[in-house]
Amino acid sequence: ESLCFPAIDADGNALWPERWPVESFERAQRNAHVWAALYQGQPRARGDQVFDGCHTYAVLPRIFQAAYGVDLSYSAKTRSDWSVALRLLRATHADGEPIWYVARVVRKQERAPVFRRRCNALHESEPGAPWRWYAYGPEIGVADLFDAEDGVPIEAIAAKGDKLMRASPVAEAWNAGRVLLPQSAPWLEDFLAEVAGFTGVGDAHDDQVDALAAAFDLLAEAHDDAMPEDPGPPQRGALGALSL
Repeated sequence: ESLCFPAIDADGNALWPERWPVESFERAQRNAHVWAALYQGQPRARGDQVFDGCHTYAVLPRIFQAAYGVDLSYSAKTRSDWSVALRLLRATHADGEPIWYVARVVRKQERAPVFRRRCNALHESEPGAPWRWYAYGPEIGVADLFDAEDGVPIEAIAAKGDKLMRASPVAEAWNAGRVLLPQSAPWLEDFLAEVAGFTGVGDAHDDQVDALAAAFDLLAEAHDDAMPEDPGPPQRGALGALSL
């Protein structure tokens, strides 16, 4: 026999409101897996949806930090993974909390030297922005190709943990409404489809999520000393329901 006392019951009432009112759990609820397991006593199985809903922006902030996350493949065969370069911006909202803006996603199935030229163009347009790639084993050597002859300075880091673990920090910010997407963009439909279907367990494609996690971690580790203009409240939307 077992007893389960959820922090918040099915009717929305707190278990111990005098000590822990419903409002006190706002931050804990941002990570769906942690919330379900540690607070509700009902662990979510791996394979569940990780990213909930989405928020959008109409204009980018004027003051920001930028970073690029990448996920690189080896060939241009149809069955191969995609090569992805994702530009992410970080600004500070009027409430003092960071907001992340997915500004651009380049996603191609092509050989590394071809995709390298695309990344070179991005780097030349924004030479101060850092780049990161969570790579596996021999993949790290591909980063040397991109950095050769004053190329793209990709920081290749050996991937640790599984994909779900690496995506958890950005998923927490996403589910809290602090990762924003443009209201329309040529790449948006494919990006949303991948994010909406991401489980971290045997997904057919997760290259864009990996790139997003890499860029997010870069900016989360940085210090933002400038306060941009208040971008206004995020706009709530359903995954895949944006106007494309």
